[in-house]
Amino acid sequence: MKRRDFLQGAAVGAGILGTGVVPGRAEAASGKGDFYRVDAYCHFAPMEYIDLLEEMNAPIPPPNGQRAVIQGFRSMSDIDDRLRMMDDTGVDLSVFVPIPFIESAANVARDPVKALRAARFINDRMAEIVAGHPDRFKWVAQVPANLPADVPSNYDVMIGEFERAVGNGAVGACFVVAPTAKPPDHEDYVGNPATGKQGLFGKAESLNVPLWMHPNRTPINADYTADVPPVSRYNLALLLGWLLDTSVAMVRIAFSDVFSRHPNVKIICHHKGALVALFQSRVSYELYNQIGLDTGIPPSIPRPYLDLLRKFYVDTVFSGESAFETEIVKIAYDFFGPDHMVFGTDASFGTNNGRDAVLDARHSVENLRVPRKQIENIFSNNILKIIPH
Repeated sequence: MKRRDFLQGAAVGAGILGTGVVPGRAEAASGKGDFYRVDAYCHFAPMEYIDLLEEMNAPIPPPNGQRAVIQGFRSMSDIDDRLRMMDDTGVDLSVFVPIPFIESAANVARDPVKALRAARFINDRMAEIVAGHPDRFKWVAQVPANLPADVPSNYDVMIGEFERAVGNGAVGACFVVAPTAKPPDHEDYVGNPATGKQGLFGKAESLNVPLWMHPNRTPINADYTADVPPVSRYNLALLLGWLLDTSVAMVRIAFSDVFSRHPNVKIICHHKGALVALFQSRVSYELYNQIGLDTGIPPSIPRPYLDLLRKFYVDTVFSGESAFETEIVKIAYDFFGPDHMVFGTDASFGTNNGRDAVLDARHSVENLRVPRKQIENIFSNNILKIIPH
């Protein structure tokens, strides 16, 4: 017997269900009707968008690095199959973060003409798809955020497409973080009070929409400088590198004073906020402050530093052994708080055409020993409070 099934049985036997606390799947045993579920962090990939990225990425030959992965999941690119998958797993509404990211095509991401063409293509295509099923889907815009910063007009290209996409129905935008990407505390993101530059975060606040942050380290980022050829072995760039990149980006953003200057900005982080909650004592900097070690953190940044990191929103995307997912979700829940966690599944990535990962994410929430109202908030209320309707 799995540990979580044992705990559930013990809780039912003790009569906990009558207290209003949800100990496990039993509370949601009757299926979809128990909760309205919004998958706030999942993906969709029209294949014609991959075709376009490959075409524009010359002289780098196809295929795009994400083609094989995406083609392995029919519900990732077939909208009817996606609807069936959602019905099978009890998901009422999906918020699509479209992939591949512009950054997956190196010669597109740094060319303002190509990057804008790619962003407009995918954003217009997603608007069309969602318009056909407005009660089942919403979408997040892609923006050309990694254009060279030494050309001032490139910033205007990014912000202009952000505004256009939101005006066309996007509920926010996604930006990627990686060692080769623009640092998330660059002024194109955080702004510059001295020059009046608003930055992507400030623009999101003024538009009153969230931003989705997604890691994008690729296998060409070698784990060691001595590696020949320079690639990440065993897919570690994705498996572990993405968690590191998300965590580093969160701390860099927090220490750039974004939340003081933009108190209403909302940034949604993938994979439960990665390593931050699990290793919160390491990023509290208490030891370093006690021994007087210079950390480079500006003295104007308020303490405790962990309170800044709690301002992020995090999803519930499945990332480990299913028997322990609820424990990991609970750690994130306790750190970021019940109002800053949103249900996310990373669909359609996962076995059984994405269904298994969705169900694992579902059950990790349903098994939380917290008041039912908080379960409802995670499944839908929290995300619906911060996206346009």
